[in-house]
Amino acid sequence: MFWHMTVCMQLLYSLNEKMCGESLTTNKIRTKGALMKKNIHNIERLARIILGGFLASLAFWGPANPWFLLGLIPLFTGLIGWCPPYALLGINTCNLGKPE
Repeated sequence: MFWHMTVCMQLLYSLNEKMCGESLTTNKIRTKGALMKKNIHNIERLARIILGGFLASLAFWGPANPWFLLGLIPLFTGLIGWCPPYALLGINTCNLGKPE
């Protein structure tokens, strides 16, 4: 499966080079990673992990309903340290409490 993704990426890069006249260098590819820059403070991450873990654990001991799946969202965002709505709204809580 991984080689499918590699072939598709190479095809996209070659198409971009033919259509735009420029190749995608490693610098341009690395800037893509800036989209998932950490934007959640460590204390908030811990709170999200605890709350998400608790809500997700309802699948094993709580009422039998699908609401436990909502716990996966804060659990996942807490583990990776990046929140998509924060990124869309330009919110970054990483620097809270630090002198500028």
